[in-house]
Amino acid sequence: MTASRVLWIKIVGGFRGSVIKRQASAHAVRGVDYKPGIFTKVRVRVEGGRDVTLIPNKKHDAERFRDEMNHVIRTEALPG
Repeated sequence: MTASRVLWIKIVGGFRGSVIKRQASAHAVRGVDYKPGIFTKVRVRVEGGRDVTLIPNKKHDAERFRDEMNHVIRTEALPG
């Protein structure tokens, strides 16, 4: 995430490094939802675009991502 946009990046390794899969304006991100279960899912809601679903490795990572992203959206400041 930058000040102006949110990026979804795929790390490809080697000489290519990473590839931007999708991006959205930071102002278009409306929130992050978390759905626990066998396959934990995090959904980033994007206004005027397609939502993005992420499947993190651990439940703790999903909860932390949701909480911190919603804090950034609500306050426009990094969690301290």
